[in-house]
Amino acid sequence: MPERLVKRDESRRLARLLAEARGQAGLDQTRASKALGISQTAFSKLENGLRSLEVFELVELCELYGVDPCEIILASQDDRSRKPGRK
Repeated sequence: MPERLVKRDESRRLARLLAEARGQAGLDQTRASKALGISQTAFSKLENGLRSLEVFELVELCELYGVDPCEIILASQDDRSRKPGRK
């Protein structure tokens, strides 16, 4: 598989895992986007893999959701997409 497609798949897995973590934290997109300081539209694009995620945004979201950023990154790289543990 071409490298660009692999990265896109990994980005989509990361976005999906973050969306799941947000749901488990009991937050909606509006509250999470406000905490991150971006519009709900931009946040939706982020969760759908249509917008790049900056490292600082990943860390902020993980802190907000109560998950370890390292675990969520590792889970996005894992084909089995294991769920990251809560802090």
